[in-house]
Amino acid sequence: MFQIRYGYEYGIIEFRVVFVNSSNFQQIVVCHRLSISAITQANFIDPNQPIRVHIQNGTSGGTFTAIVRGRYYAILGSITPTNRITAERRLRLSATANAMVPTVSFRRKSIFPDGTGQNNSINVQILNFDIISSADIVWQLRLGSNLTGANFGDVSETPTSETCCLSDVSATAIDTRTGIKILSGLTKGGQRSTVENFPVDIVLSRTTPVTLAVMSISGNATIDVNFRVHEDW
Repeated sequence: MFQIRYGYEYGIIEFRVVFVNSSNFQQIVVCHRLSISAITQANFIDPNQPIRVHIQNGTSGGTFTAIVRGRYYAILGSITPTNRITAERRLRLSATANAMVPTVSFRRKSIFPDGTGQNNSINVQILNFDIISSADIVWQLRLGSNLTGANFGDVSETPTSETCCLSDVSATAIDTRTGIKILSGLTKGGQRSTVENFPVDIVLSRTTPVTLAVMSISGNATIDVNFRVHEDW
């Protein structure tokens, strides 16, 4: 097991390997120490890095097996988490009983913070949404479905520096043969419906969009939607 021990703001970084000896005791061996000279310099600018394994054996061939167990960061001392609740709305949308219609979609920016060239590593989860409809409708949350006419841009009334997401409210169609239906439900006409408890954790990956789509059960429906995601900064 490979460990990195460090203080969140400044201090010495230790690179350690944990071995299991013949008596089944763990032994920690420090391989390298790195001292940050500037107090204001962060040890790790972005600790939210993907897990990766690379095996190299020169010119020799053969089959290798690598077991990736996971990743864990422990903060030395107290920490106050920072998060954002990002919301987007789409009002007076018309829906029929023929096909699902996309309302609001979110996706993560590929680069964040803006202008840094740093890959976006912020975790984004679906939080909740509100629906007001003039008639009974079916709704679906879909992940990675193809959209027609989508134009992802800045979230309305939100500074771009305060969100790692982009939103779309212009898509005109959604291909339900693509992507994944992660949740579905009904909303009664003439009433406000709020969904905020999800049975599964849904974390957006890369720039894959999540879309709230709706369809009238019969006839036409006019629908107002407010969709929210949670950004774990």
